[in-house]
Amino acid sequence: MGDDLEIVYTPPTEEELFEMFCYEMFLRHKDEKFDWENKHVDISSKEYKKENKSFLKKEFKRLRKKGNL
Repeated sequence: MGDDLEIVYTPPTEEELFEMFCYEMFLRHKDEKFDWENKHVDISSKEYKKENKSFLKKEFKRLRKKGNL
């Protein structure tokens, strides 16, 4: 076993972090809608991102600045 396996970690890019953030916010939105209205969300995560892009960008920047992301 002379071959050592080397695992290299590449941190996510800012764009990848934003995509993960948007998906997490979509999942929270789905849960809240069901908890409050007992209804399922009938839009996709892409539609949610498109409809709320301004809010998502502002919130992402705010949380990144505070160091919470």
